[in-house]
Amino acid sequence: MLEVSFAFSFDFIRASQSQVNSVLCTPGALSAYRREAVMKVLRSWMNQRFMGQKSNIGEDRAMTNLILKQGYAVKFQSDAVVFTQVPVRYKGCVKCFSDGPAAISAKHS
Repeated sequence: MLEVSFAFSFDFIRASQSQVNSVLCTPGALSAYRREAVMKVLRSWMNQRFMGQKSNIGEDRAMTNLILKQGYAVKFQSDAVVFTQVPVRYKGCVKCFSDGPAAISAKHS
């Protein structure tokens, strides 16, 4: 089922969004940004809030939106090759998708 979801999300949705230079969400391991674009918005991305509360989910969509707001095109590359570790058990999948920017920052700082 995960394969079907990925195929729909990438092969259809993001490919069509790419036709107008506005892919709305580029998920973590599958994203590459210009350093200068990220550095301009890094502080707001790290301190994002939703309804007054610090947000630690949806960081991939938040970063993509911040990049789009700067006027950059966000494209889908159908023949890109990415290597990542994908959880095979439910518990690993839940953890993988719930860490958010704080965990990413701590891991890479």
